[in-house]
Amino acid sequence: MMTFVADAWPGVHDMLWRACDPHLYALAGFEGYHPSCNENFRIAAARMGWNIQEVPDPVDWFQNTPVEGDDLQLGSGRGPTNAGDHVILRAEIDLNVIATACAFDVRGSKINGDRCTGIRLEVSDTPFAPEGN
Repeated sequence: MMTFVADAWPGVHDMLWRACDPHLYALAGFEGYHPSCNENFRIAAARMGWNIQEVPDPVDWFQNTPVEGDDLQLGSGRGPTNAGDHVILRAEIDLNVIATACAFDVRGSKINGDRCTGIRLEVSDTPFAPEGN
């Protein structure tokens, strides 16, 4: 459905962690309400008229998720991202895409380094041509 055209950052991406939800926040020791990617996805899907039963596992661009130890547990590593790091995807068919910026800002977590930042999405109907072409 999409072609991964370019990756302009020095790290890895994650497809191992599920979308955060209230249960994951509770496991991390957070008490009370906290926004989550699961909830944000459901709200965006409902706005498009999509009544989903299950939130699909996300592609976590720029998230460093090492597999650690002899028991192969998922870890959380700080990603070396900087402003301007980006990926370029090309839709091969018409798509509805839902994107959320990670809201996981639990103190002591390496994910987002205790603070979340915004994301910028650019959508174009002009075909992408890599530099030099």
